[in-house]
Amino acid sequence: MKFYVAGRFSHEPSRLLIQEMIATLTQLGHECTFNWTTGPSCKPYEDNTALTQEMTVKAVNAVLDADLFIMVSHPEGTGMYVEYGIALGKQQKSGVPKMYLTGEYKNCSMFNYHPNVIWKNSLDEILKDLK
Repeated sequence: MKFYVAGRFSHEPSRLLIQEMIATLTQLGHECTFNWTTGPSCKPYEDNTALTQEMTVKAVNAVLDADLFIMVSHPEGTGMYVEYGIALGKQQKSGVPKMYLTGEYKNCSMFNYHPNVIWKNSLDEILKDLK
């Protein structure tokens, strides 16, 4: 299964958790469509236009290619909610990707309550649900 994990780049605890999730899913034989966690920061965007464009195109394509979308919630995320919107729009139209949210910030967006989004407390719970 191809997967994408979204989260806040500049929040180190979230990024480390996402790196662990990617490693676990990869070890289980799944394919990460884009591991943005190890890339360079694009900020300030206006000073890094070429890199920013490259990273946004990769992220959009990776979300669209994923069979599984996981987002680690954070109230101050920005790009992650764009990725979430792309995945949710595709999911509502085609039934793919399967969508999971995790983290402690369930109430930061009304879209976290969309009926096609499954909220779990951990990757272990997500993996159990996928079986």
